[in-house]
Amino acid sequence: MISLMLFPFIACLILSGIYVYFGTHIVKRELIFVDLALAQIAVLGSLVPNLFGWENVSIISYGLSILFIGLGSWVFSSVDLKKFHIHQEAFIGIIYVISAACSILMVSKSTAEAESIKEMLVGNILFISVTEVLILGGLCTCIGVFHYLFRNNFNQLTLSYGTNRGVPRSKKWDFLFYISFGLVVTYSVKMAGILLIFSFLIIPAIAAQIFCKIFNTRASSLLIAWTLSFLGSVLGIYVSAQFDLPTGASIVTTLGLVFFIVLTVGQLTYTPKD
Repeated sequence: MISLMLFPFIACLILSGIYVYFGTHIVKRELIFVDLALAQIAVLGSLVPNLFGWENVSIISYGLSILFIGLGSWVFSSVDLKKFHIHQEAFIGIIYVISAACSILMVSKSTAEAESIKEMLVGNILFISVTEVLILGGLCTCIGVFHYLFRNNFNQLTLSYGTNRGVPRSKKWDFLFYISFGLVVTYSVKMAGILLIFSFLIIPAIAAQIFCKIFNTRASSLLIAWTLSFLGSVLGIYVSAQFDLPTGASIVTTLGLVFFIVLTVGQLTYTPKD
């Protein structure tokens, strides 16, 4: 069991580390569904070769996923919806729905339609190879270093979505945020699936916010989110191996369990200060 789950476990730690970081920014921006939209755009790009019968040409699929992610990142960072008084989350939802519908149309002619849709949602992380783990680790390390070096720019950008709404945002740094996030999504969506990506991105970040409120702590919410994500991942992988259940869905469920435990404790113990 240890040898079977070792690489999925390492992959989950890597994915958890990078997605929880992005999640803290996205939650503060109140753009919760941007990851779903970008993940679905990446899937859509990877499915385009199916139209020409090139279902197994991975290089072309990956290249088109990057191209689609680049276009999506440009759209999200450049379209100014404030002039129409439209919330960006609504726009993101529209992009997601259209991308999902197009993806379903593309796999509808596939010989393994049900399997393609299942892989799109929950991935196939149980069968990840050592090469894929190494590439994933290298990619996430490079993006993590890039965000650390320019953390002040990204923090200021995220702040402009919150307390400083109305302050002009840098479209360049907005694009760099989305495209760097999109590169991780592009590579990991087939192995992890959209549901696991969304869970890593959002659940630990929100659970950490609740945790900080409950205990009135000044500890880094990012470190708390990483810890909660780690616990949920370990528990999910154990449940998956012990009961022979799908790994991705098991991790999503245990992350949800961790979230509701924190939420329940908060409901029973926390009293907001006036």
